[in-house]
Amino acid sequence: MRMRRIEQIVIPAGGNVKLQPGGNHVMLIGLKQIPMPGDSAELTLVFEDGSKITLSVPVRKLQMKMMKGGMDSI
Repeated sequence: MRMRRIEQIVIPAGGNVKLQPGGNHVMLIGLKQIPMPGDSAELTLVFEDGSKITLSVPVRKLQMKMMKGGMDSI
């Protein structure tokens, strides 16, 4: 698996996009403290039209397993 930064996630009109380990996900960089499982984090999503939604999302422990060619999350 190769991770790469993307500038935006396109959500089809009337559709949805699932964020999950091993697929599209949010990586938080430059945090002032490390979030622990059980904590929550506030994320603000900014849409193309300038509207915003703030979400409170749970912090969960990521379980990793080794697979041929790299790591995968479960």
